[in-house]
Amino acid sequence: DKEGYWTGVSIVVVGFLVNQERLKQKGLKQPKTWADLADSSYRNEIMASNPNTSGTAYTTVSGVLQVMGLDKGWTFLDKMYENIPFLEKSGSAPGKKALAGEFAIGIAPDPHNLPLRNPGAPLVPVFPTDGVLAWPSPVAMINGAKHPNNAKLFIDWCLSAKGQTVLMKASPRVPTTNVKTLKGVPSVNDLNLVAYDHLKWGAAREKIVESFNERYPQY
Repeated sequence: DKEGYWTGVSIVVVGFLVNQERLKQKGLKQPKTWADLADSSYRNEIMASNPNTSGTAYTTVSGVLQVMGLDKGWTFLDKMYENIPFLEKSGSAPGKKALAGEFAIGIAPDPHNLPLRNPGAPLVPVFPTDGVLAWPSPVAMINGAKHPNNAKLFIDWCLSAKGQTVLMKASPRVPTTNVKTLKGVPSVNDLNLVAYDHLKWGAAREKIVESFNERYPQY
């Protein structure tokens, strides 16, 4: 944070979980970009969550609008949601649907996590090359903390190579530093991260969700 209220120790990234077996059964190509998800060949083969209840989904919708602009963004989303038969409440559910083989593609947070936990599954994480949407997982010192020096030491440890590695082992998110990542965890430098405007889209959330509900009443 520019004003120093918090520091990101890792980031939650949004990508695709692709079930390669189902993809092959359906004769589909593996998507590489957000733009690919507008292709009608993926009709009823994409699962996503609902921005009314899921932060992952709202980041997806607002992030697409930021990257593509409002007009082109909504036009793209119209086509993408034509390929999605229904929406899940939580952001993690679409990935589990892909894991179960119910859908070829699930839009999910940290898509590398399920393959790590299920090494035998035919899952491949995809980080869209036309822009990876993400938000920070922060650490902060509480105002009026009884032991501020200890808090500072802890924050420094979180950002150290050892701290980042320990955090990755506990929760394999993308670290914010250049520490060597664990096998299967992407490096921040490997991703085409979007400079997502958290303040802008946080303030616009009610309006965007209202527009989403009006545009896609089927959900």
